[in-house]
Amino acid sequence: MSISTDLIVGFCGETEEDFGETLSLLDTVGYDQAFSFIYSPRPDTPAAGLADTVPEEEKKRRLTVLMERQAQIQIQRNRELIGQELEVLVERFQPRLQQAVGRTSSNRVLNFRVVGNGWGNISGCG
Repeated sequence: MSISTDLIVGFCGETEEDFGETLSLLDTVGYDQAFSFIYSPRPDTPAAGLADTVPEEEKKRRLTVLMERQAQIQIQRNRELIGQELEVLVERFQPRLQQAVGRTSSNRVLNFRVVGNGWGNISGCG
C-alpha cells in the first residue's frame, strides 16, 4: 500500500503552529509522496474573499521546509525497498541515459538499466 497526499502551505490565517502540525503529520503518517503547493486565491471559491495574511516569502519558506522534510521521508521509505523485487510497468526508454523508466504498483517512478539478456534481469533502480 502507498499513501500520498496534496498539501497547501500559507492558506489564509495559517500560523506557524498550524504549519508545525502539518510537519508533524508528515512525520506521523510517513507519506510515500506528497504533492505540495503555495496557497494562492482562486476566483469564485469561498477562500477568494478571505484575507491572504501569510506573506509570500513565508509561504516560500514553508514550502521549502515541507518539501525537504518530505524528501527525507521518501528517501527512508525507498531505502526500505532495497533488495526487494517489484513489478514495474515500463513507460519509456531514455536513450541518453541508457535507462528504462517505469512505475511500481504503488506509483513510485524508477529508472533502471537492463542487464543480461532480458527485462527479467534489471538493476540500478533509483
